[in-house]
Amino acid sequence: MNQLKKSIGVEKIESMFAEDINYFYARKEADKKSPKRKLRIEHLYWFPSLIYKLTYRKLPRILKDIFFSLSIVHKSPSSKIFARTKYDEIRTLIDIKISALALKSVPAHILDNVKDTFSTGFYTTNLLNLSELDVLIDDVINYSNPSHAGARPYFKDGKNKKIEGSFSAYYTFSKKDNQKINLILSKSLDKDFNYHLSALAGYKCELEDISYSLSIVYGENSNSARCWRW
Repeated sequence: MNQLKKSIGVEKIESMFAEDINYFYARKEADKKSPKRKLRIEHLYWFPSLIYKLTYRKLPRILKDIFFSLSIVHKSPSSKIFARTKYDEIRTLIDIKISALALKSVPAHILDNVKDTFSTGFYTTNLLNLSELDVLIDDVINYSNPSHAGARPYFKDGKNKKIEGSFSAYYTFSKKDNQKINLILSKSLDKDFNYHLSALAGYKCELEDISYSLSIVYGENSNSARCWRW
């Protein structure tokens, strides 16, 4: 336990695993504000997205394939008609062509390098000092309410039985901490990084637009083959 008190960040999380301590959930006091006081202006931005998703759910399958063909919420053909075609292949080609338009704004002297990033699908760099992130990692566990990290720690048997010794959660960094992380990363990134980032995203964006989450996953989870129950 003494080691746990002295450590921070990643080292602290590893120590918690070693000592089988599982108190990752945020320890914030209950918010006593009324529902009206909790409502913020930015919450109004959720409505277009909500309407978009509800429209998608209600549409017949063939109309989903037609009207949402380029949407990220529509991952594969829903109707049998489009499933028999090269629907996914065509969507991929269109996406590549549209994403390639981001290369139009790249200066000529770095165009070849950015094209390599676009072709390979990733950008690599060496960070100078990861220990600067430790304090931020330590804090996010305390203030962020976790959501499951893709794989839930439950059996897929319809009974929601928890898998012993498993944990899966995302902790989202605050806006202020996101800015700190970007500042830390900017020390190691090339001055032309935003062009590489835009090429990967398929649209114009900058480092400051990136937000971060801490993902902690260990043990068996709902994606593990032996967790399936029939």
